[in-house]
Amino acid sequence: MTARMIFHIGLEKTGTDSFQRFCREQTALLKRHATLYPTRSLAFGVYNHEPLVACYLDYHDFSIRSAGRPRADVLRSLMAEIDAASLPKVLISGEHFSSRFRQAEIARLAADFAGFACTIAVVVREHRARLYSAYSQAVLSGRDMTLDAYCDEVFDPANWYMRYATTIGAWEAAFGRENVMVFRHARGQDIIPVLAAGLISPDIPMGESGRYWDNLSMGPTATERLRRINSAVNGIPGASAPAIRRALRGPRRNLARLLARLAGTNDKGRPSLSTRNERRLADIAEADDAWLERRYGIRPGEAARPAVTATR
Repeated sequence: MTARMIFHIGLEKTGTDSFQRFCREQTALLKRHATLYPTRSLAFGVYNHEPLVACYLDYHDFSIRSAGRPRADVLRSLMAEIDAASLPKVLISGEHFSSRFRQAEIARLAADFAGFACTIAVVVREHRARLYSAYSQAVLSGRDMTLDAYCDEVFDPANWYMRYATTIGAWEAAFGRENVMVFRHARGQDIIPVLAAGLISPDIPMGESGRYWDNLSMGPTATERLRRINSAVNGIPGASAPAIRRALRGPRRNLARLLARLAGTNDKGRPSLSTRNERRLADIAEADDAWLERRYGIRPGEAARPAVTATR
């Protein structure tokens, strides 16, 4: 039996962590619906498949988990788990597939899994909301750049992060347009049941999916306060060492929660962009929306609908 491999590649800031936490806790439920979420191989780390991503990179990315083993070892371990389970579907989830992979890595992944029927699943979100969420996450991870500096980074033509057509197009080129599914993340919607129905089974019971949400969110005031604290910390000699950065993750998240509480419920607005960055964001969003509408019949920038659209 040839299993279908489903690679859920993100995008980042589209509810990916929440869906992964659901899959990790509900592995037995997924198996009853003929789907393996591999958790017992070198390809898995805590709740997602970051180590599988890491083994394809030709550099050490300290921001994602690694098994510290060669790609051949990671793949051998994963294949052993897949063979032992003998289920018709295998679900692999890692948002860093979309944010770290380029043509070379995508091509290697396609070659390594050429013996499977592969599906690529990706979730898109309105560009502005995703930009602000991503910037807040960058500050939460310890970066101290301003929003304008962050825009210079992610709006650069060579950077795929905010460019949906470029990202999805590269995966289409390697796996085929017919093997790509695109889901639309609508504001205020729980993406977990949408992905569960689309990727696992329309009959899978969900229960209280809200308990899997990983939605630590800071408003602009709390984000700016944490950014300034990061700037002071990052100026200390040795603060950029990987061990120090790892040690600061927990305390920084606790501090972010405190700053969010201190900022209060009024800190829910959006920071303002410069005229230049407003224009750059609009150009990127308009081009991506038009491309997605032509190929998948969806526009991330539209007003929220009752359901996320998935196109196969």
